[in-house]
Amino acid sequence: MMRLTETAQGLVIAYPAWLGLLAFALGIALAVWVWRHFTLNGKFLSYCAGTLVVLFAGIYFLTYKAELTPEQGRTYAAFRSGHAQVDWRQARSVVLEERPGKGTPMYIVVDTTRGTRFEINASDLSGSDRARVLAYIRAQIQRAAKS
Repeated sequence: MMRLTETAQGLVIAYPAWLGLLAFALGIALAVWVWRHFTLNGKFLSYCAGTLVVLFAGIYFLTYKAELTPEQGRTYAAFRSGHAQVDWRQARSVVLEERPGKGTPMYIVVDTTRGTRFEINASDLSGSDRARVLAYIRAQIQRAAKS
């Protein structure tokens, strides 16, 4: 579902805007429905919790972005660890990591010389897009190591 786009500055990974708008609109519609059928009981609290989850998902889909430029990589997502970045001069290696969990979550992980990790959620990228991102990051790490 994620899209990989090539720009003049590098690569951008993001969810399509329609997905975030759809989830957000569904959350608003659910909130209106809950408000109109207001009765304070267990179901009401469940509907409120569901509404919040859908609204937060919409905001996450709208705000998630990973940008890979020749100088650095950075990610941003509201409600999810905020902003992270890595300078390719401090990067040592990049791997595709499969983690245990529902649907086998996959992450592109960059290890740095400072011992930190820069991660991009690649579960929703196609196999060819994952390979493209890995090749791009490897090329940037090699270029930065030579300079």
